[in-house]
Amino acid sequence: MITRYEHHLQIKTNKLEPFKLHYLINRVDSPCNWHKNIELIYITNGEGCIRYGTEQYSLCAGDLVIINSGAIHHLYSETGFDYYCLIIDDEFCEGNGIDIEKYEFEKITRDEETIRVFLEAAEMLKDQILKKKGDDRFAIPKVRSAMLSLMIELCEKHIDNAGETNKKNDRSEEHVKNALSYINENFKNSITLEDLAEHVGITKYHLSREFKKYTGETIFTYTNILRCRNAEVCILDGMKVSDAAYASGFETMSYFSGTYKKLMGIHPSKVKKHRADSERNRE
Repeated sequence: MITRYEHHLQIKTNKLEPFKLHYLINRVDSPCNWHKNIELIYITNGEGCIRYGTEQYSLCAGDLVIINSGAIHHLYSETGFDYYCLIIDDEFCEGNGIDIEKYEFEKITRDEETIRVFLEAAEMLKDQILKKKGDDRFAIPKVRSAMLSLMIELCEKHIDNAGETNKKNDRSEEHVKNALSYINENFKNSITLEDLAEHVGITKYHLSREFKKYTGETIFTYTNILRCRNAEVCILDGMKVSDAAYASGFETMSYFSGTYKKLMGIHPSKVKKHRADSERNRE
């Protein structure tokens, strides 16, 4: 499981439509991450769980999950589930008088009206993405209006006042995010627990405990998974397995092979075949 900061740069470059929409089918795992933007996930089929900060919640069809600004989250399922994922840029919200960093929304809702407003906004954005309404000169303003209506719906019905107080006082989460950012930027180099704790500004024992509480992984395991994921990308891009290992921060091939198989479930030499098989099964 990789916990990372998502910049969502692609939606920031489109000032007229600063939104991102995906519909994911039979998804069993999503990267553990966090970001400033608000994210909404609507489960349409299947069941699974979400790790949200230090809490874990069961999910099933009909649940609308509201990912707050800055919240560490990880979505996963043993059997797979289908869901919409909608991301709304924080600058769009702020430009309309909604400072999402100051609000804490309820984590999960099944409110029928809220879900209707969500689906209406999502379908409108999907049509625009597919250019079904390319001849409509008001298509973009309509999408923006639908997104604003959705945000107003959330603000009017789903602000969690108790959660807002907790958000302001939670320094531990900020320490973990600081550690995650440091590891994400330096995982290709040697990272000691002492260096990481000094960077964050707390003891290594406190950091280790809080890191595991928020991410579900030890710092050591998290760093190795990040290195394995990077090596996987390098291998799929055509790099030799040994070169990918060294480029990702592993010092020996034997350690890389053993670690990759333990954490990722296959031998690194099988990465390309595994990806090809997965794509064929998806078709």
